[in-house]
Amino acid sequence: MGRKRSILSQCDGDYQHNKIMEMLVVKFLHQTLTDVIIPTFDIRLLQPISFSTLKAKRNASKVSWLSDNCIGTSAAPYYLPPYYFELHTSTGTKKFNLVDGVVAANIPTVLAICDDHQKGIKSWRLVMEIVGDSLVGLWDLIIPHYYLMFSLIINTDGLKYTEASTDNSMKDNRENLEKIGKDLMKKPVSAVNSETGLYEPMEERGTYKDALCELAQRLSEERRFRHKYM
Repeated sequence: MGRKRSILSQCDGDYQHNKIMEMLVVKFLHQTLTDVIIPTFDIRLLQPISFSTLKAKRNASKVSWLSDNCIGTSAAPYYLPPYYFELHTSTGTKKFNLVDGVVAANIPTVLAICDDHQKGIKSWRLVMEIVGDSLVGLWDLIIPHYYLMFSLIINTDGLKYTEASTDNSMKDNRENLEKIGKDLMKKPVSAVNSETGLYEPMEERGTYKDALCELAQRLSEERRFRHKYM
């Protein structure tokens, strides 16, 4: 199991580490019921590191504790300290100094697509990414690109600072965010105009609730098709 290096951060991470280890049913990455890919960023190597079920199954040297991977990818800078652990294999010991995967992949679905292609899947249909952090500057840079890639993105640019804070778990804030989410479902689907950078409603797609119902239907049909022919 891993251990952490402490740096200046709002929380020491102990509760988070214990809760993750308590909740995980499986111990190792290659034992997950469905294939997963976990993006992280190594602050010592200054490069992204991803852990996946596919890699763990194909290469014994990639087999790691699932808790280490989950703690590493959730170590949000400023809020939680980086996470350090060692992976011991027959070829030696590899050291990791990890922080939140968002540093490397603000929207990690592209990593999932690449991982699927490595399995030999030749056709896929990725339709959705839900986000809600209007304060991340990088999001403003990549959002036009992702609106061209994905069929549906649910996002709001109207959050106040207290509402967008990732460490405010007070009951009144949680209830307020729930209300914001429900109100958002009643609004028309919007997308960023690649020329102006402004959100514009797509009246022909109805509300976000309509779009989610349509998405659920498409996913259900896709699942039935795969079970029948694949």
